[in-house]
Amino acid sequence: MYYVTNGNFSVRLGATVTCSTCAGSNGVTIVLTTTGGTVGTAQISPGATVSLEAPNSGRFSGILFVQDPLAVSSGSTTPDNGFDAGAGMKLTGLLYFPQTTVAFQGNPGAACALLVAKQVVIEGDSNFTTAGCSSAGLATLPIVNTIALAE
Repeated sequence: MYYVTNGNFSVRLGATVTCSTCAGSNGVTIVLTTTGGTVGTAQISPGATVSLEAPNSGRFSGILFVQDPLAVSSGSTTPDNGFDAGAGMKLTGLLYFPQTTVAFQGNPGAACALLVAKQVVIEGDSNFTTAGCSSAGLATLPIVNTIALAE
């Protein structure tokens, strides 16, 4: 479990972030939060190599990234968070950004990748899958309801 408090999680061009011990209950959860300042963002740049897997049991089972709901979107046309590493990115688990915009480019390269965000910008050949979510710690998937007003 990693807490990024009042700061950003950034992986730049050429950087490598991997969890070599991530398997089963030994996964990782990254929480973006604040102690009264600004909730940070997540940015994974093109050309980075990232391989992260959420734990498949325990309190944060299946949760890879959590952005505190106190986060405020910038409101600009540029997304607040960006997962742009394409083929160099393997993210297994739930990415939870309930109040901000997330840009996603490329496939997360995992058997289970779920994204919850206020707004999503998909670029290129992105693909999310729930095929392996049960073994990734997300046995019960969220249900999405659509509400429409008709007159």
